[in-house]
Amino acid sequence: MCLLRPAIIAALALAASAGCAPPPYCGLPADATGRLVAYCDSPRDQPVCDEPDAEAHFEEGARGIQLVGGRVASCSSDDELVCPPGTVGEPYCITDPQL
Repeated sequence: MCLLRPAIIAALALAASAGCAPPPYCGLPADATGRLVAYCDSPRDQPVCDEPDAEAHFEEGARGIQLVGGRVASCSSDDELVCPPGTVGEPYCITDPQL
Protein backbone atom coordinates (compact mmCIF):
# COMPACT_ATOMS: atom_id res chain seq x y z
CA MET A 1 0.00 0.00 0.00
CA CYS A 2 2.81 2.45 0.83
CA LEU A 3 4.31 1.96 -2.62
CA LEU A 4 1.01 2.77 -4.29
CA ARG A 5 0.61 6.17 -2.64
CA PRO A 6 3.58 7.86 -4.45
CA ALA A 7 2.46 6.28 -7.73
CA ILE A 8 -1.09 7.58 -7.27
CA ILE A 9 0.16 11.06 -6.35
CA ALA A 10 2.43 11.10 -9.40
CA ALA A 11 -0.43 9.98 -11.66
CA LEU A 12 -2.71 12.71 -10.30
CA ALA A 13 -0.03 15.36 -10.78
CA LEU A 14 0.53 14.18 -14.34
CA ALA A 15 -3.21 14.26 -15.07
CA ALA A 16 -3.49 17.78 -13.67
CA SER A 17 -0.60 19.00 -15.81
CA ALA A 18 -2.05 17.29 -18.89
CA GLY A 19 -5.00 19.64 -19.10
CA CYS A 20 -7.59 17.78 -17.03
CA ALA A 21 -8.75 21.01 -15.42
CA PRO A 22 -12.32 22.14 -16.11
CA PRO A 23 -12.58 23.92 -19.46
CA PRO A 24 -12.92 27.70 -19.70
CA TYR A 25 -16.37 29.22 -20.14
CA CYS A 26 -18.19 32.48 -20.89
CA GLY A 27 -19.86 34.24 -17.98
CA LEU A 28 -21.06 37.50 -16.50
CA PRO A 29 -20.37 40.32 -16.16
CA ALA A 30 -20.32 41.45 -19.77
CA ASP A 31 -17.46 43.64 -20.99
CA ALA A 32 -17.80 47.13 -22.52
CA THR A 33 -18.96 45.60 -25.83
CA GLY A 34 -21.79 43.71 -24.13
CA ARG A 35 -20.13 40.33 -24.67
CA LEU A 36 -19.67 37.84 -21.87
CA VAL A 37 -16.16 37.46 -20.47
CA ALA A 38 -14.01 34.31 -20.77
CA TYR A 39 -13.25 32.68 -17.40
CA CYS A 40 -11.53 29.67 -15.88
CA ASP A 41 -12.55 28.09 -12.56
CA SER A 42 -9.42 29.39 -10.81
CA PRO A 43 -9.06 33.18 -10.62
CA ARG A 44 -5.32 32.71 -11.36
CA ASP A 45 -5.99 30.91 -14.65
CA GLN A 46 -6.38 32.45 -18.10
CA PRO A 47 -8.25 30.91 -21.07
CA VAL A 48 -5.78 30.49 -23.94
CA CYS A 49 -5.38 28.90 -27.35
CA ASP A 50 -2.16 27.57 -28.89
CA GLU A 51 -0.41 29.05 -31.89
CA PRO A 52 0.53 26.60 -34.67
CA ASP A 53 3.57 24.50 -33.67
CA ALA A 54 3.66 26.06 -30.17
CA GLU A 55 2.05 25.60 -26.78
CA ALA A 56 0.79 28.59 -24.81
CA HIS A 57 2.81 29.33 -21.67
CA PHE A 58 4.00 32.24 -19.60
CA GLU A 59 7.66 33.23 -19.52
CA GLU A 60 9.61 36.14 -18.13
CA GLY A 61 11.24 38.46 -20.61
CA ALA A 62 12.52 42.02 -20.81
CA ARG A 63 8.95 43.35 -20.45
CA GLY A 64 8.03 41.09 -17.54
CA ILE A 65 5.92 37.95 -17.64
CA GLN A 66 4.22 37.46 -21.01
CA LEU A 67 2.06 34.88 -22.74
CA VAL A 68 4.17 33.08 -25.35
CA GLY A 69 3.13 30.48 -27.93
CA GLY A 70 -0.55 31.28 -27.67
CA ARG A 71 -3.25 33.92 -27.42
CA VAL A 72 -6.05 34.64 -24.99
CA ALA A 73 -9.46 33.15 -25.85
CA SER A 74 -12.59 35.31 -25.80
CA CYS A 75 -16.36 35.04 -26.00
CA SER A 76 -18.16 35.56 -29.31
CA SER A 77 -21.31 37.59 -29.83
CA ASP A 78 -23.14 34.23 -29.54
CA ASP A 79 -21.68 33.80 -26.01
CA GLU A 80 -19.46 30.91 -27.14
CA LEU A 81 -15.81 30.64 -26.14
CA VAL A 82 -13.66 31.02 -29.26
CA CYS A 83 -10.00 31.02 -30.16
CA PRO A 84 -8.55 34.00 -32.03
CA PRO A 85 -7.87 33.60 -35.77
CA GLY A 86 -4.52 31.97 -36.45
CA THR A 87 -4.61 29.72 -33.38
CA VAL A 88 -5.25 25.98 -33.24
CA GLY A 89 -7.17 23.61 -31.00
CA GLU A 90 -9.70 24.30 -28.29
CA PRO A 91 -9.39 26.91 -25.52
CA TYR A 92 -7.95 25.68 -22.21
CA CYS A 93 -6.85 27.20 -18.91
CA ILE A 94 -3.27 27.88 -17.77
CA THR A 95 -2.08 29.60 -14.61
CA ASP A 96 -1.00 33.22 -14.97
CA PRO A 97 1.90 33.71 -12.51
CA GLN A 98 1.10 37.43 -12.21
CA LEU A 99 -2.36 36.87 -10.72
